[in-house]
Amino acid sequence: MRIDDSGCTRVVLVFESYVLKIPRFTYSWSHFLKGLLANMQERDCWKWNSGKYEKGDSHLLCPVIWGSWGGWLLIMKRADVKRHLDEVYKEKRKYCYATIINAGFGGDDKPENYGYLNNKLVKVDYGSQ
Repeated sequence: MRIDDSGCTRVVLVFESYVLKIPRFTYSWSHFLKGLLANMQERDCWKWNSGKYEKGDSHLLCPVIWGSWGGWLLIMKRADVKRHLDEVYKEKRKYCYATIINAGFGGDDKPENYGYLNNKLVKVDYGSQ
């Protein structure tokens, strides 16, 4: 397990095949509340785009396995963010996230919010919708 505490609203516990996202409570009350909200937004966005309300865009998102009521915990599949960052920064590849943005999954579109899952580029942080 590895702890990624680079986010300002959530801490991510990274395991072999999944990640746990937990609201960050060390900065401020408002950051904690935004972390709760981000978890609920990702859970609901995934549910809307992959469940009975299928809009056909779930292939653009990293799948949510489970999200608790109130946003206390979110479990997602683990995507390879490092591979994407290596391609962007080390190999200096330019990426266009237009397909994901045009589907309504814009927001914070820095390269750190994308990764590869089954060799497909997906958005891993879409909790600010």
